Amino acid sequence: MTSTPNPALRARRLVLHLVCIAVGALIVVPVWFGVLGGFKDNGQLSTNPLGWPDPWVTGNYTGILTSGVFWRQLGNSVLIAVSGTLVMVGAAAMASFVFARFAFRGRELLFTLFAVGLMFPFAVAILPLFVLLRGMGLLDNPLGVILP
Repeated sequence: MTSTPNPALRARRLVLHLVCIAVGALIVVPVWFGVLGGFKDNGQLSTNPLGWPDPWVTGNYTGILTSGVFWRQLGNSVLIAVSGTLVMVGAAAMASFVFARFAFRGRELLFTLFAVGLMFPFAVAILPLFVLLRGMGLLDNPLGVILP
């Protein structure tokens, strides 16, 4: 025997579903317009930015997918993202294990330094970081993005 949920619960679920649909639309609609805009030339983008492409220009996407520059940049992005994530998760896991399992002198001070480092605005560190990376010769190198 199935029971019907009370009307207040049904209304709450309906509102929740409507909010989820609205948030999903806020995410999907700009992506859709971006993909659709890729099938237009510059003239169509300036005269009719929200309309359908007429004619459809597939050369924009084929030109990107057949260029070596795109694949090199994609490979660099994947390399930086994966290696940076592995380095960060590995270092954080090791540090958190030590903080959780061992009691040693200066532990609270070191933990406070880590916490203060998280609150440090990255914009303040950009110039010294640039000077440091330039001195190390890592400006035009993926390591210059991964290590910091």
